[in-house]
Amino acid sequence: MYIRTDADASAPKHLIGKAETVASKLHPTGPDDEIWLVFDVDRHSGSTRMPQVFQASRDASQRGWNVAISNPCFEVWLLLHVSNDLARVNDYADSVEAALHAELGGYKKCRTPIQCLNAEALSLAMARARQGDTDPESPLPGLAGTRVYRLFESIFRNQAPGLNA
Repeated sequence: MYIRTDADASAPKHLIGKAETVASKLHPTGPDDEIWLVFDVDRHSGSTRMPQVFQASRDASQRGWNVAISNPCFEVWLLLHVSNDLARVNDYADSVEAALHAELGGYKKCRTPIQCLNAEALSLAMARARQGDTDPESPLPGLAGTRVYRLFESIFRNQAPGLNA
């Protein structure tokens, strides 16, 4: 089940409460059920963002939940579907969006690029993200990094027999 947050409640500090509400409605959960929080660093959101990122990550871990953080933004995950050239990426989401625009000839934040919606691109993104995750024990991936690959690895590991990644 995918739960989207409200636009005004997407900060990491709101995600734990939202996830707890949803999780309480789903219990009992099965042995293969997992709760994942997916969010990004998004430094332009103000000085309280980084403490929220670390606190949400700790809170999720204490609950046995999983976290997939992208740095600086979720769009790094999309960029890795089409390129491994992350030299243009800096601390701000605008740099990632500009790189996506350059790679794809256009990019709109509200639409997943069609080039990211196939198995080959997903496989490339997973491999590139894993390779770029040089300190997997750190709470955050490095700059131009994402841990969304871990979510997909879990999905494929727990998929129904007969399905192929």
